[in-house]
Amino acid sequence: MLTLGIDPGSSNLGFGLIKGDKDPELVHYGCLTTPTGKEQGEKLHYLFENVSDLLSNNEVTDVSVEQLVYGRNVSSAASVWKTMGVVQLAATQHGLSIVEYSPPQIKQAVTGSGRASKKDVQQMVKIILGMQDVPKPDHAADALATAICHLQNYRLQRLQLT
Repeated sequence: MLTLGIDPGSSNLGFGLIKGDKDPELVHYGCLTTPTGKEQGEKLHYLFENVSDLLSNNEVTDVSVEQLVYGRNVSSAASVWKTMGVVQLAATQHGLSIVEYSPPQIKQAVTGSGRASKKDVQQMVKIILGMQDVPKPDHAADALATAICHLQNYRLQRLQLT
């Protein structure tokens, strides 16, 4: 099982690849930063191409995404929704569906508390994946937390089926 976790953003899209389900193993993580000064369509194309490359160059079995928490800034939210559409399209073209998790679900799965701080989540990601340092940037850490959340939910679903 290879899970791609994504923290969607229109300028910075965090990603994290984690292998396994019982003892998750870090494969790769990072952040796709769209080129500055480009039109939105070009930025979305950049994200699509790079997410597609991640899916093509790895044997991804699952894709998990952090849900957008709707705020007051509608134009910012609309931009992230477009990014989510691009990620959905890339996953669908690779025969994969996406599972979305809310920030409280992710926090709960990673730390045991749905109200944990960002710093607590980052620290637990570091511990769970046996990393020497907290993953940077924040978007990448959030993507790894999303992948860990998916693995936790996958294990729970398997237990319920047995």
